[in-house]
Amino acid sequence: MNVLNREAPGITPVYVDQNLVATSFGISLQTLRKMALVDPDFPQAVRISHKKRVFPWNEVKAYFDARQGNVEPIATSLRVAAAEAKVAAAHQ
Repeated sequence: MNVLNREAPGITPVYVDQNLVATSFGISLQTLRKMALVDPDFPQAVRISHKKRVFPWNEVKAYFDARQGNVEPIATSLRVAAAEAKVAAAHQ
């Protein structure tokens, strides 16, 4: 199995930047970044330069399709996870 290509052999996966992901699903860049950091189910970004990261389109689309495009519960859970992380850091 080709580790770099998560798709079927001979098919090149499509990668999109974070601006396109955020615009496509109606979320802010900040929410997208939090999702990528906090949610273990969110597809991993691929760093292509010092500042530029891209996401595998098929995996991102599947992620949002599984949630039927409803990101409000995701945003709420991100706020809860961020608050829990802040409390845990304060207790260390």
